[in-house]
Amino acid sequence: MVILTMILMTGLISNRVSGQSRQFQKKLDAAGEQIGYGNYHLALPILRELWDIDSASREVNWMTGLCLFYVKRETPEALPYFLKASVRFPEAYYYLGRLYHNSSNYDKALESFLEYKNTAPNPSVNQPDVDLQIEKAYTAKRLSRSPLPITVSVLNSQINTGYPDYAPLLTPDGNTLFFTKIGRAH
Repeated sequence: MVILTMILMTGLISNRVSGQSRQFQKKLDAAGEQIGYGNYHLALPILRELWDIDSASREVNWMTGLCLFYVKRETPEALPYFLKASVRFPEAYYYLGRLYHNSSNYDKALESFLEYKNTAPNPSVNQPDVDLQIEKAYTAKRLSRSPLPITVSVLNSQINTGYPDYAPLLTPDGNTLFFTKIGRAH
C-alpha cells in the first residue's frame, strides 16, 4: 500500500512539474516572440516572472539581459544576467563588452569583445562592428591614462538658453556654432 501511494504521488508530482514546465516554456516562447518583434518592454515582465521561478535558467538570463540592455539604454543592471547566460550564449560577451566599456572598465571590455569574437559560432553582430568596439576600447584605455583638462562653461545668454542644448557643431572656419535646442522657439 505504501509503495502504491508513493508511485501515485510521484506520478502526480511528475504531471504537475511537467505542466509547470509546459507553462514555463509557453511563457518563454511568448517572451522570445516579443523580443523577435523588438518589443523588449513587453517581454521583460514575462521574463521577470520566469526568473522568479528559475533564476538559474541561462535562456531566461540571456533574454532578460537583452531586454534590460535595450529598454534601459545599456544599463549596468543587465550585467549579472549576461554573466550567467554567457556559458550557453556566447553573444552575451558582446553585450558584456559594451557594458564594461560604458563603466570605463576597458580591460574587461576588451576581454569580453575578444571572447565574443573567438567563441561565437554564428555571430549575430558583424565583425566590423566588433572590431570597431575593440578599437574604441583600446583608444579609451589609452586616452584615460592621460586625460585632457577640459572646462565646460556658459558662453553667454545669446548662445546658451534656459532650455537643454544638445549636439554642438562648430563650422570648419570656427565662426559659427550650431546646436539642437529642446524648448520654446524665440
